[in-house]
Amino acid sequence: MTDLYYDITVYTKDNCQPCKATKIYLMKHGIPFAEINTSRNPQVQEALTAQGYKELPVVEWNVNGKQGAWSGFRPDDIEALRYLVKGDH
Repeated sequence: MTDLYYDITVYTKDNCQPCKATKIYLMKHGIPFAEINTSRNPQVQEALTAQGYKELPVVEWNVNGKQGAWSGFRPDDIEALRYLVKGDH
């Protein structure tokens, strides 16, 4: 059995309800993540905009080499990510 590797980053900003909802949903499902607040890191916000993102949060993930990202509050994508990280339980 191989060890599971995953890295999840959530880019947020102050006073962002979709950002809060995303973090709560991830925590509810026991999915650890790093948070980067773009209100305190304007260069990060500029980089996300340059990549084509128009809303926050932006969630970037890597699970055993499979990568993906989305923006906005996306419960369906969080469920899919939960399945990748935790399996079907």
